[in-house]
Amino acid sequence: MTAFTLNSFAIIAVILLVTVASTSTPQKSLVAVSHVKALGVQQSQQIPNIYRDGGYSVLLNGKVIWLYDDTQINVEEGDGIISFFSNSAAFSADPNRDILAVDDADSAHANATGGWIPFTESELAFNREYDGSVRVAIWPGTNPTPINESTAFLFAPIVYVDPKLRHEKTMFSYRGMALINIQASADGPVAIRKLKKGRGKVIPESFVAYGGFASIIGSPSVASSDDGQVSGEPDVYLFGMDAHGLQLARVPLSQIGEVDRFHYYHSSHSRFTDRPHAPQSKEHSDVYLAGTFSSGAIFFSPCYHTFLLVYFNKIADSTFWIRYLDLEAPISPSTIWRKGGKNGEGIRAVDAEALVMYRWSEQQILYRSVPEENFNYAGQVHPEFFNREYYSSALFQGGSGGKSPWLGAGEVSEEGTQDGKHLLLSWTAVTHEGYVIKLARVEFEDLPGSEGNGTETGGNENHGSPSKGSKVSSLKLLLTNLG
Repeated sequence: MTAFTLNSFAIIAVILLVTVASTSTPQKSLVAVSHVKALGVQQSQQIPNIYRDGGYSVLLNGKVIWLYDDTQINVEEGDGIISFFSNSAAFSADPNRDILAVDDADSAHANATGGWIPFTESELAFNREYDGSVRVAIWPGTNPTPINESTAFLFAPIVYVDPKLRHEKTMFSYRGMALINIQASADGPVAIRKLKKGRGKVIPESFVAYGGFASIIGSPSVASSDDGQVSGEPDVYLFGMDAHGLQLARVPLSQIGEVDRFHYYHSSHSRFTDRPHAPQSKEHSDVYLAGTFSSGAIFFSPCYHTFLLVYFNKIADSTFWIRYLDLEAPISPSTIWRKGGKNGEGIRAVDAEALVMYRWSEQQILYRSVPEENFNYAGQVHPEFFNREYYSSALFQGGSGGKSPWLGAGEVSEEGTQDGKHLLLSWTAVTHEGYVIKLARVEFEDLPGSEGNGTETGGNENHGSPSKGSKVSSLKLLLTNLG
């Protein structure tokens, strides 16, 4: 199976034991968890014996498209394999009645092209020649990014997989990034691969895998742009992982397939330049956000009115971590991007430039998922659920934004519920039968002065930290920093 998103390839084979000693006093935090409800295993309504890992999603044309990495269909009884491909896709069957059920796309088509994301002819020829001894895989790796209500894009890693001998660990070799256009048709999810000069990669392997962790669309960036960098159209912020943490590139939306138009954020100078980051650099000081990351997402929270970062790190402990963009901690003395947000009045989803104007909070534990065998991986968050503010207003004429449908009504009623107060999490669990996608729902504490349901009956609940009611100010709650 895939082993895991970029930059964790060589690490997952060894479980690291880490002891963290902290004598610091509790720190203030915007984020506080009320509780987490484990929802169970995602199920295909057509293929009960399908096993896959990954688990990423996007909302298009009112439908949730789920994307997966390595996908295997077994015979109904026994250990035989009917088919195997490096990625697949499905629609959420009815997210308002059964959040776990998915309708699978045509598996025969996936077999013919090597996966839901099509291979190039040379990639298909390579896989036929080596017949499984070595293979090319394309793993979605993260959530696609909508560019309007009907279309999204995805930067997906191209990986060469060498299974080696039975008693040797599988080797993974990153070979660049593919750019995929995604649509939701009446017949199922559609993936169209962008070719550059006849080749299937738009970002070469010598570059950081920009967009492989997350992509954010926002208004044209001005304060952080030099002369000649302001395009007048929405900018895309592309986050990729390297050995030291997250790196960042930025490009106008119409040029996302042109790597020579990228500009790269260098934190040592707090500015964008045309100089790419070196993926294997030993320089620790020039990283956008230091740390270890293996999967996750960055998204705007209409509940907290700032960007959130939810992720798994490279330690195999099955733990979701969370950070928030701290609007009380500006990086530079800008007259616009100052304490309290843009012009001191907070930020909106369209304000992606804030991502380089403020510091991220310290990490906190969001949820410890429970493994079955070994450890969980590919932790992800799905912000289109429980959220009518999913689409960025930068995507719509006039900047007013489009209201997305409420998803997950069977879990949380739309009436009286604040957008973004609940999050849907997913991860890959290793079971005796194979790899499966599990889901859980996080509920945050009510902010002081707001109203929420706060409690729930029934279900399997795993309570978060801290306890309710630890109010600090009109905006912040007290939380012990577990990071």
